[in-house]
Amino acid sequence: IVAIFIIVPVGFVALVAYALYEDEYGRDYWDRKLSDNITLHSFSDNKWRVYDKQTGEYTTDKINWVSETSENDSLAVYALPNKRGYINVNTGRIVIDAEANDYRKAWVFSDGLAAVMKDDKIGFINANNEVVIPFQFDYTDKCRMWEFGYVFHNGYCAMPNADGDLGLIDKSGIGLLNRPTMKSGPLTRVAIV
Repeated sequence: IVAIFIIVPVGFVALVAYALYEDEYGRDYWDRKLSDNITLHSFSDNKWRVYDKQTGEYTTDKINWVSETSENDSLAVYALPNKRGYINVNTGRIVIDAEANDYRKAWVFSDGLAAVMKDDKIGFINANNEVVIPFQFDYTDKCRMWEFGYVFHNGYCAMPNADGDLGLIDKSGIGLLNRPTMKSGPLTRVAIV
């Protein structure tokens, strides 16, 4: 009888503690597929973890979010508070660590390059995290004509100045028309029709 008076309250406390933990930190069961073997598991605290179905293990600690990728791209942006990095969607492994780099923003890879923001400047890296186009462009999130994503298409990327006026750069970072009318570099205003 004494054992019952001890076990029942302890069991009740353990059950309540588990329910509170599960409510705050437990799985949310809203998963997202990154590839055939890699999924994102969501949690009640609005965080995600990357899960490898083959090994049955998580490959990351909790992260804020992971971007979508195109079918032919293997790297996705992931976020920690005020930091960005890249995950290989086929292996679930972090390939460009958000903690090791000071990238405040990052965009998807296109034409082999990805825009990243460091010290409020935009530059472009390759999949090995090598800087291909130096951090020389001013960051702005406003553009007068449309939303864009600092991505290359057929070798060119639309780059705005601080006022939101657009110009084009090539994969070496050189302005298409090479007139220094933008504050961020040798770009010019262009109309894309």
